[in-house]
Amino acid sequence: MNESAMHTESLAEIGQAVQLTYQQLITDYQLPPLRPMFFFNFLTSVTIPGSVTFIGFRAFSNNNLTNVVIPSGVITIQDVTFSRNRLTNVTIPNSVTSIGFGAFFDNNLTNVMIPSSVSSIGERAFADNSLTNVVVPHGANVHPQAFD
Repeated sequence: MNESAMHTESLAEIGQAVQLTYQQLITDYQLPPLRPMFFFNFLTSVTIPGSVTFIGFRAFSNNNLTNVVIPSGVITIQDVTFSRNRLTNVTIPNSVTSIGFGAFFDNNLTNVMIPSSVSSIGERAFADNSLTNVVVPHGANVHPQAFD
């Protein structure tokens, strides 16, 4: 397998959400394959392509993101995907059905509107934020500590 193909496979493992950015970094800095938390303390903004259907484990955790718009094709936001950032705003589209453990843990969110498509919200998914307003869909399976 050539090196370029190896990097593309690594990107697929975290949901392909950073493919364009990462391909540029590979070219400019000759970086190794992606791993969880690869962008540790590096990203301040990100554009997630519309073709992404899930955002993988720790894909953007431990960075300096302040705003995230999740594209309408995303179905799953896996565990600790956006944890430990500086998010003040997040837009979750109606396509999302599952928000994993600690997905938005330890940010600066004050308001969260979870669409009716979401059927599952994991433990500590929105914990350690500054939440003052939360809208949760009726009938969703919400872990008792999803917001603690």
